[in-house]
Amino acid sequence: MFTGDVIDVVLHQEAFVTHVLIETGFDQTEERAGNDRVISGQLLVAAASNDVSDVHNDTKYVDSQSRQKVDLACNNFVAVAKFESNGRLEYANNNESNSAGIKAERLKCLRLQLFKGQSNWVMIRLIQIETK
Repeated sequence: MFTGDVIDVVLHQEAFVTHVLIETGFDQTEERAGNDRVISGQLLVAAASNDVSDVHNDTKYVDSQSRQKVDLACNNFVAVAKFESNGRLEYANNNESNSAGIKAERLKCLRLQLFKGQSNWVMIRLIQIETK
């Protein structure tokens, strides 16, 4: 993965996201412990776009149920948390509007963005999203 690469998680419907935990790299009990973790990155969130003209038509994702490519229905992503040096990210939502005015209950998309180039791989061990 390269600087600026992203992984998007698109919820089937908007949800009140209370907590996000992302763990990357091999676990400490594995032979390659600590390898292939995110070196530097952040979590961004977005609400669904009300204006279809705002959404980039070339931005597609694969729906996990239908396996069809669908337009990404989010824009105006806002950074909410950064990865720690151990490749772990934790975000707890306090239900307040962030700087872009996105309230927690309106989240539709989560985006993991990398800042530094990775050696070859990034292993995502866990993406845990808790909702109300």
